[in-house]
Amino acid sequence: MLEALRLELLGPEAADEVLRESPLNRYTVGMLAPFGTEMPDEERDEAHAEGAGDDDEAGSVELGPPMSQAITPSSIGVSFLVPPEVRRLTVLATWGDYRVETLPQEEEEAASNEQAVSDPWEETQDKKPVRRRPRSRWSRTSREPDDMIITLRPDAGLQRDEIPNSDGVRVEHLCRAMEGRLAVSVFLVNRRSGTQGTRPPVDRWVFQPEICVRSSSSEAVFMPRDLEPALAHSDRDRESNRLLFRGRREFAVGHGCAAEWIEREGSGRAEEVRTTLISSYELPRVDASGVGGQGLEMDALANARSSGQLKELMTPLLAAYEKWIGERAEAATKLSADLQEVARSHLDECKAALKRMTSGVDLLVSDQDAFHAFRFANKAMLLQRSHTRWAQDRRRDPASVSPVPHIEGRWRPFQLAFILLNLQGLIDIGSDDRRIGDLLWFPTGGGKTEAYL
Repeated sequence: MLEALRLELLGPEAADEVLRESPLNRYTVGMLAPFGTEMPDEERDEAHAEGAGDDDEAGSVELGPPMSQAITPSSIGVSFLVPPEVRRLTVLATWGDYRVETLPQEEEEAASNEQAVSDPWEETQDKKPVRRRPRSRWSRTSREPDDMIITLRPDAGLQRDEIPNSDGVRVEHLCRAMEGRLAVSVFLVNRRSGTQGTRPPVDRWVFQPEICVRSSSSEAVFMPRDLEPALAHSDRDRESNRLLFRGRREFAVGHGCAAEWIEREGSGRAEEVRTTLISSYELPRVDASGVGGQGLEMDALANARSSGQLKELMTPLLAAYEKWIGERAEAATKLSADLQEVARSHLDECKAALKRMTSGVDLLVSDQDAFHAFRFANKAMLLQRSHTRWAQDRRRDPASVSPVPHIEGRWRPFQLAFILLNLQGLIDIGSDDRRIGDLLWFPTGGGKTEAYL
């Protein structure tokens, strides 16, 4: 599916593909216009017309980048860090060029015959034949020039190297010295000559561009882009991300695109960074840890005979969460000093969540209306889940499915915990929990909807 998406949005289907429509119409990403290209006058008028609305009357005017830059980018790039002793890097730039050609006469006639068969009504009201424009095709040429060696000159400004036989496509780079490292940005720029006031012809554009940067030696030289502690401390989310994703290293950032890299195992560095116009990441499946007892079974919760039995069913969940908090607290003592404070903050929030969950269980014990409502909610979700699975199985293979659904359902730990977390605020109008908005942060398909319901 991902490859089909790439072919549909970016292309090409083959290195030497031939299209029956302009690649400017066929593809939607990965097109670099000649530098300085502005939006054609007719498109500018349309953009102004579409942009005119009620926002001006409301007095809100949002200023953004010029439309010509937003619609017709002329470059992509990638930034990264290398040690100060690195002075040479290898850059491989690739792209595709398309040229428009008039179809040979025999192909033109064949295409015309196909058109006549599919749409025989080709006459005007005066019974005169419609005069056709010559048919065209767009042929791709893959551009894979030899590797280029760039020399890093810290603080020397923008360096430009034209790629041989590219008709104006350049590799440009900047280098800055910063705290024992070199910050480098490498760009692929379309500096071919364009046209004024009209869209440049297709052969002046660059399609499917890509930059790959490696060390000129066999060493892995690309350093992780760790967030500076001082910057992280200015934002709570950044602080949390530094803790939660401390094992994930970022080695490059893209400009007008995304960035990928190949990390050398055990070195803490990457041996290659590259641009990508359609990025992807396979998110690992998240499976809940086991919790003892029957406390996650919807049927057991729906048929609890007393509030005391209900509390007994849910106690293992609270105990497992409390144990997990203790394990995280022990692990936090081994973190670096600059992460200790945010780790303590996270643990405090976990303890507060456990306290709210415990209060929810206590409320189910003390409030009979809440107890019966909780049982009824579990019964409803049990029936809903059982019938949903039964209906799905019937659609797949009706013959192998029983005439009535098998009644079963089980909560994931985070789902039941979320319900307990919110009971006090739902029931007690004077609870401080009503000042809190709880949000589940979980991958798609993980069960958020059931918990919210």
